[in-house]
Amino acid sequence: IIMIQLKYPPMHKLLEKNIANYEEEDPKNGVIVLNRHAVAINNHSIVCFDLNDYFTIKQEKISGDELQELDTILTFMNGKMFSGAFWEELTKNAIVSIVNDRIHLEGAVKKDLIHDYRSIDTSDIIEGLGKNINNASQAISKSAIYMEPLMLVMGAFKTMLKSDTLILEHIGVNTTVRFTFGENPWLFGILDTDASNTTGAFDFEDMSSFFLSLK
Repeated sequence: IIMIQLKYPPMHKLLEKNIANYEEEDPKNGVIVLNRHAVAINNHSIVCFDLNDYFTIKQEKISGDELQELDTILTFMNGKMFSGAFWEELTKNAIVSIVNDRIHLEGAVKKDLIHDYRSIDTSDIIEGLGKNINNASQAISKSAIYMEPLMLVMGAFKTMLKSDTLILEHIGVNTTVRFTFGENPWLFGILDTDASNTTGAFDFEDMSSFFLSLK
């Protein structure tokens, strides 16, 4: 039996707090695994995390026969949505395996995580990411990004990102903004912008006035 220790990224911390208001198949209800990526979607962002690259490059613990076991685990998870409580268990650095169609963890406590199978509507994810595929980056003089989803990302991954660089790419005026991180390229996604704050009257007049007053 191949034993593989995995500490999943805390994607559950990016989920909306009021998921009880959503339909059962709404992708905001949990963390979805699509093509070896964990995806969390909320009102103003879609955040993706490349699990395969993270486990094989960042953690640098997986090689040889373990790669086949990792492939088995990620293939099992593909196309499934996991609740926040379920995903949190995956972040505890346990030994992970697939046993009897369940994710089995061996750590401080041995347990089987039983996935609640349900249909998932991934149209929002596909549409949101699809609109960003073929658009070239543009030079934009001003943009307004919602802080809440960005703060969620920074809070969930504060240890990983504390010495990193945030990279933003604009693909149009008042459209979503692509983001990733210099040292952690496996974490990326799109952020909504607030058009009302880019077309308003505020153009940093107070800042300009202050600088001029110093001359």
